[in-house]
Amino acid sequence: MAPIDLTSPVLRIGGGPVALGAVLAASVVPQILLLLVGRVVADRLPGDRVVVWSSVVCALAEAAVLLLVSGTVRV
Repeated sequence: MAPIDLTSPVLRIGGGPVALGAVLAASVVPQILLLLVGRVVADRLPGDRVVVWSSVVCALAEAAVLLLVSGTVRV
């Protein structure tokens, strides 16, 4: 999610600069960690396998978001 998309909800509920910084940090830290792990996996496995499995994971994540947004599944 783009940082600009994260600012509006935080500011709308009354969060200030500290809350906004915490939300942005919470979105960046997982990206950094997953990039490091993903790089190790990509170096160890054949490229075609990495591309296929990353596409499968992406499709599953999109399906999960679709089910959550549509109201079919509730958390």
